[in-house]
Amino acid sequence: MDPPQTAISENYTDAENPRDHSQLKSLLLETQEPRREIAEGTRHCPVPSQFPPDVGKDPHPVPVAHNWTLEIETRSQQSGEPLSPPASETKKKAQKKVDHKIRLASYALEPLSSGRHIGVLVLQHSLELLYYDRSIVVQSSPLQFTRPESCATFLAVLSALGSLGEPEWQYPQLLTAPSPSLSPPPGVWRGVSEDRVLELDNGWKVLLGDVVFRAHGLIGRGTVVVRATVENCPSSHDLKGKTVVVKWSWVPKTRHREADTVENARQHALHNGRPEMLKHLPTIYHSQDFDNLIPECQTFLHAHSPDAYEGRILRVSVREELKPITELQNAGELAKAFREIFECYRWLHDDVKTIHRDISVGNFMFHEVNGTVYGVLNDFDLAVQLNDEPRSTSKQRSGTT
Repeated sequence: MDPPQTAISENYTDAENPRDHSQLKSLLLETQEPRREIAEGTRHCPVPSQFPPDVGKDPHPVPVAHNWTLEIETRSQQSGEPLSPPASETKKKAQKKVDHKIRLASYALEPLSSGRHIGVLVLQHSLELLYYDRSIVVQSSPLQFTRPESCATFLAVLSALGSLGEPEWQYPQLLTAPSPSLSPPPGVWRGVSEDRVLELDNGWKVLLGDVVFRAHGLIGRGTVVVRATVENCPSSHDLKGKTVVVKWSWVPKTRHREADTVENARQHALHNGRPEMLKHLPTIYHSQDFDNLIPECQTFLHAHSPDAYEGRILRVSVREELKPITELQNAGELAKAFREIFECYRWLHDDVKTIHRDISVGNFMFHEVNGTVYGVLNDFDLAVQLNDEPRSTSKQRSGTT
């Protein structure tokens, strides 16, 4: 009997509503049609630049179109009749096929605080290399490593991977890599930073704790917020032994520094008779950029694709811990905090000439000062000045619309 041939059908594009994965989940996992199965992907399309570790979970991605090619029918060359395996087998096969690239992308998602990640996808006798960072996903053409003509290339790939050291494998260079006896079990990367000491400039030294927030998405800032305890700090800050949060973010080089934007607003409040606005702005104790973590491969990609590749740097900041406004249980305190955040936003726009550009409930926070609750407008990563260049400073469309 001749081997089956595959008929390729339509593309599914998730661009108009990038947060709704229910339709995609239905196509991939819940189809009952016996002749429908998921292809491994066309070779001319890159691996999806963003995909949640679990299908159907909202990853809040940057709205980028993803094309998926579906196999509708598998036919015999001899008879031309559809091959119709039991629905349960087709469903299991579809689940197995789609999991390969989803899992590989999710593995890349976890350690991307280090800047980039290399993945290897092996399907039977085919091997593909994938490169991930915060600006791009690159997929190699498949290598049939069992063929004699591919032997030299396959050995070269193994030799290159074997020659990589810790910097090339991208262990987080700001933290000490764990010894084998302390390594967490596979799949528990979320807690890999706990009980690690982070040393920054100006004498800052903090003991990292649990992850407060983690953005799910390969392309973008990849913000991670970690709770920490201050072990040492400059004499100008009386914070030793107190709890703060550390924010890690891969921001475009063209963006304004968040700490500078907040400090500009604070100085404006002090010198223009609005000191009450200080209680509604976040307090950033220290901010530091790590542009020395950019590897040669990123320099190469930017040189060969300057319009498509966006340079990013790792920005780490130590700041006051705030609480989400949704945790307020008292209606009066909630209304007061919400009004204060709105007034702060309006003051920033009218007086400071700063546009926040990322208004969402996730950035509505509060803190208590002497037992009184005050609303705080948080996250100025995307903020710009009104008199700045009107064109976008980033190739990624992020923020709130």
